[in-house]
Amino acid sequence: MILRVGQIRINTKNLIYFVLILTLVMGTLTDDFGIPGVIRYMNDVIVIILFLLLLKRKDFLNKISFFGMNTIFIAMILFSVVNIITIVINFVPLNLVLWAVRNTYRFFVFFWACVLFLDKDDLDKIFEIFYWLQWINFLLVLYQFFGLGLKQDSLGGIFGHGGNAGLLVYSVILLAYAISKFISKEYSMFRMVFVLVSTSFISVLAEIRVFFVMALIIIIVNLFLNRNIMRKTMIMFGLVVLFFLAIDIYKELFPYVTLSIEALLEEGNSTGGGYNISRLNAFSDIKRIFFKDDLICNLLGYGFGNCEYSTIPIFCSEFYREYGSFNYRWFTNQWIFLETGYAGIITYLMILCTSFVYSFKCYGKVHKEKKSLIVICIIMCIVCIISVFYNSLLKADYGYIAFFAIAIAGIVFKGERKDVEGVYKESNL
Repeated sequence: MILRVGQIRINTKNLIYFVLILTLVMGTLTDDFGIPGVIRYMNDVIVIILFLLLLKRKDFLNKISFFGMNTIFIAMILFSVVNIITIVINFVPLNLVLWAVRNTYRFFVFFWACVLFLDKDDLDKIFEIFYWLQWINFLLVLYQFFGLGLKQDSLGGIFGHGGNAGLLVYSVILLAYAISKFISKEYSMFRMVFVLVSTSFISVLAEIRVFFVMALIIIIVNLFLNRNIMRKTMIMFGLVVLFFLAIDIYKELFPYVTLSIEALLEEGNSTGGGYNISRLNAFSDIKRIFFKDDLICNLLGYGFGNCEYSTIPIFCSEFYREYGSFNYRWFTNQWIFLETGYAGIITYLMILCTSFVYSFKCYGKVHKEKKSLIVICIIMCIVCIISVFYNSLLKADYGYIAFFAIAIAGIVFKGERKDVEGVYKESNL
């Protein structure tokens, strides 16, 4: 689809490419090159344009039906209905509603734009860009660690001096693509090994321990869905070796970090060090500290937008000014639960769960050469569900990468519904 602005013609696909690339490099542009942080709002402008283009598509709902994506759309509608109810009953100010819509719905718009405007060839191009950016990312991480002395949460590579949520989702999607494509004999050994070693090494230096859990998820999904025994065995062996090497490097770099399951569970249940609401008991802590025994608050929270944060004062809520020290915005589940209660968090998870189910259905419907892409989407749906409880990925700018990833199944399946004239057939999915 071509967008015309006066005499200028812009390919809509290039707008999506731009959002993804800017999301990947905006951290280093601001932290290492001194470019003003306002650059991140360029993505907002593009998403508004994409939204207007989606509205212009009179066949939008028909396309969703043709692609078999009705359940995902309905889940988004249910989440939106919950948000509207919480806004009304809590009298949320319009300025905070607008900022909440921006923080949450930009990713929904981007998701549908990816599904409608991209195709399989675009996926190959985007992952090729991701691969070459990983070389820059790897070299930049080495410079930040050995040259600048940055490590752990301050080490972000192309995501700047921080941005671990972005670094994690980028590493996982790269690894999922490399392993799935390699097992399917569509990726070279050299590329797969580079991605495997570089993402693992970066995760060790940045102390992103959950990366290895997600690497295990990548392997488990491929074990079930891919049939190439020899290559699966090679990957398993390589990951086992890397796992033990990672443990040794962890012990050398961070001797105070305990990697036992008991220690990790204790860390998840504890507060302090900025985590004033525990990871594993977030809902219980929020109910105890804030909601008390108020049934309405437990069900619908304080209102969609009433806990928003922004560096722009007009979009910063009074709740954040008073309770921002609880750092609830570090975790997607805490943020959503505070604003929209159990109804909000359940309907939000429904969006990700229906995307997961849709991806599984697509796996059985697409041609063999496209199945590896669906495997990646299945993996990333699981990763996104985990991220709801692990970090703020789906609220931060890096969410564009995540929603692009879970749109892959729709993009691939769309190609299966085309006839020789390029007209979409009705899906029996």
